[in-house]
Parts: sequence; C-alpha cells; structure tokens
Amino acid sequence: MNRNICIYQEFLTEAHKDRIRETARRTGFTPHFFNLDQFEEAKDCLQHCEVLYAHSADLLRAAPATLKWYCCSFAGVDLYCKDPGLFANPDCLLTNSNVYGVTIAEHVVMVTLMLLRRMPEYIEIVRGHGWSNQLPVRSIRDNEFTILGTGDIGRHVADRLRGMGAAKIVGLSRSGKPHPAFDEVYPISALDDVLPRTKILVMALPSTPETVHILNRERIALRHQRGPWHRSGPEGPGGGPEQRKAGRRRPGRDGPGASAPGRSSVGRPEHHSHPPRLRQHDPGLHLRRKRSPLLCRSGELRRRAPAGGTGGPEPGILSSPLGQASDIRKLFAKGVFP
Repeated sequence: MNRNICIYQEFLTEAHKDRIRETARRTGFTPHFFNLDQFEEAKDCLQHCEVLYAHSADLLRAAPATLKWYCCSFAGVDLYCKDPGLFANPDCLLTNSNVYGVTIAEHVVMVTLMLLRRMPEYIEIVRGHGWSNQLPVRSIRDNEFTILGTGDIGRHVADRLRGMGAAKIVGLSRSGKPHPAFDEVYPISALDDVLPRTKILVMALPSTPETVHILNRERIALRHQRGPWHRSGPEGPGGGPEQRKAGRRRPGRDGPGASAPGRSSVGRPEHHSHPPRLRQHDPGLHLRRKRSPLLCRSGELRRRAPAGGTGGPEPGILSSPLGQASDIRKLFAKGVFP
C-alpha cells in the first residue's frame, strides 16, 4: 500500500496545504485534498490511505481496517464512546484534543464578560431605543472562579482569567494534582464541597458516561444565586437537556437565560461602568441636555453647531474619558449646558 493521507476539510488555506504537503513529503506520505462536496471521491481515495484528516463520522465509517490514524478537527469523544463500531480497525489512533484551548478560552471570557456586564439586558434596552446605566455590573478583576476540568481548555481559561486580574482560580480534575495555572486543585470527588463556595463556575469537561449529568438539579442548588455558570463542551454552552432543565431560572427574577448573573453580587456592584455605546443617528436617542451644542464620539469632546441654528437636539450620546472631567466642568461653568 502506498502511504497516503485523505484530507476532507473545508477550511484549509493554501498556506495550510503547503505545510501539509511539505511535512508529508519529509515523512514519505502523499496527501490528497477534497472539499466537502467531494464525499464520494474522498471515500474512494480513503480505501488506500493510512491517515484520514477530517471531521466526518460518515467518512470514518467507510474507512477500511487498514486505517491507522484518524486526525479529527472537532473536539469531543462522546460520539466514539457511543458508537465504537465507527472504527473498522479497533487499534486506530484518534487525535482531536489539545488544540482548542485558545479559541474556547476566548469564548469563555466573552460569555463571562457578557454576563457580568449584563449585556443581554443592555441589548434589550438598546433594541427598544432606550438608554440606561442603572444596572449594577461586576468584573473579572478581583473575582473568584471555579473551573471544572483542568485540561488544555481549563488551563487556557485560567491563564486568561488570571491575566484579567482574577483573585482566585480553583480547579477540579480526576486526580486533583496541583497545577501552576490554579491556586487550588481538588479531585472531582470533592465537587459537592467546592460548589457551595463557588462564585463563577466554568465547566470544561468532555462528554463521557462519567461526566454526563455531573451538574444535576441537586448540585446546581448547592450554589444557588451565587453567580453565572457556563459550560464549554461538545453539547454547547447549556450542556445536555437534563442539565439545561436543571439550570433553568425564573424569567424576570433571576435575569435572562440559564446563565444569567442573578441577583447576587461579587463584592460591591460597580455602578460606575457605562452601558454600551449606541448608534449616533438612532432617532430615539438624544443628549440628555437637549440644547447642548456638544456631541461626544469615540471619547473625543468637540464643539458642534446646533442643526439649523435653532438650538434643537442633536442625536448622539454623552460619554467621555475621566481625564476630560475638568474640561466638562469648565463647559458647565461657561454655561454651555443650560
């Protein structure tokens, strides 16, 4: 058999392909590239290949017993645990881990900030052409996090939270072995003891028989109203159906969605943070001081003549850096704001 690689992917650039060709050449392999609309062609080629680089269970089922390595570009092992018959060769090597830490960690930071900064609620205010800065918000800085899973994803999440000033990061793993990314690491068997003192929980575990329903109704109740929790894994941010059902909150009372911040606060709420910047020409928005000839954009304060010289309202928002506070006071003193 020739040493061939079947590559069935849609996201490879020419630079990616060149790197694959060069590595294959040095190791004595020949790569064969197929797009997702070339399934039958890839299937025929696969019958003579030792390596498959794809994310297609259907193509894997068509692989011969001579396939030695399935390099999958999707995370998760639940599919292979449920259907071991996917591999004609029971000794075929599967690799699909330790490459998603950066992108999923960035997603976790994004979701955490959206929840702490009440973005779902502010989005609804903006959608209704409203303006409010009265919702108390919280910060990653000086906050405490518990990460369920200290693998590649969990460690990347911890590194980014640490870089943003998190006060304490606790990890839970099967072994409970210490790791420098975490202040404390406990075995997963201690989960019931850790949850009551958890403020923000991130779950970064693969979906396996050991982890399914690990966050059930009883365990979620252990940390009731403590703060947001979200899950990164093959089943998405909300977990499986039972976990989504168990984590459901009461609309209108605990905030929007199963992962809303709720009514608890971490330390004292930050009332000084500004809501998101709104569009300049939104007809429902005007400066609070209607006769002001000032329009603030991108943190820059500049003079603007009233439309038509009538002193009418100018659409926009008033939001300036703290460093310009003295200038704003001078404008008030000069009577710019009536």
